[in-house]
Amino acid sequence: MSSSISAPETYVKDTFRFCWDSLGNFLRVSEVFPAALDQAQDAYKNETIFFTLRSLSTGNFTTALVQNAFEDETLTGLAQNKIRVKGIKLIAMQNLDYELRFFQKTLMRSGAMDTDSDAGSVYFDALLGKQDAGASFYYYYNGSMDLIYENLDGTYAMDVSLINRSAVAKIIGAPGYVVAIFDYEPCS
Repeated sequence: MSSSISAPETYVKDTFRFCWDSLGNFLRVSEVFPAALDQAQDAYKNETIFFTLRSLSTGNFTTALVQNAFEDETLTGLAQNKIRVKGIKLIAMQNLDYELRFFQKTLMRSGAMDTDSDAGSVYFDALLGKQDAGASFYYYYNGSMDLIYENLDGTYAMDVSLINRSAVAKIIGAPGYVVAIFDYEPCS
């Protein structure tokens, strides 16, 4: 018998309600009572909640890319439109130099400097790609960061472009799959 969770799982601990949304992969924390019971409870109000947004291996970044070519993707499922990206991990089939460029609008490259919505980029060097036991995937991690990203379309999505910076071409389909994992927190 299989079971699926169609609604978020919720539980209460002390004076806080925790709600794990398995579809969106994020945790919501809210205070059950209007004020903390004592000073020790006030410390919990300032806890940072991290969210994760993940691309799909079979649906995102699957095209062949020659050097400096790019593939644009709109990754849906952000908790809010303005976030702080705190870390990025890549899992790739090929050990190449990659760059992720962020855009604030779905129309990523407008063709005009005055309307282009570039929001920064992160570079992943092939020398830093690690492979376990000389087989399987290459793992990249950029370390800690603090990139403010805002989706100006208001669609709770991240508009990001994968760019191949290597002289070797990225292969199409399964032999060239790349998955991007973004750890972020809400930003006001």
